[in-house]
Amino acid sequence: MVTAILHLYAGYVEGAPPVFLAGIGFLKAGNFTLVGYIDKATQVVLVIALLVLALRQRNSDPGR
Repeated sequence: MVTAILHLYAGYVEGAPPVFLAGIGFLKAGNFTLVGYIDKATQVVLVIALLVLALRQRNSDPGR
């Protein structure tokens, strides 16, 4: 629910319809279903990928 609210707020404030639509999707997510578990596992993988990319960029920044 928190993720949905954050996405709805960010999508509205930034005028980003895809983020807003993602927020709506989080409201409909199946929590204790196979689809819900697959969705959450995918989110975890994407967060890990984002962290890896951010750390790589930070370490390769010549200005540091």
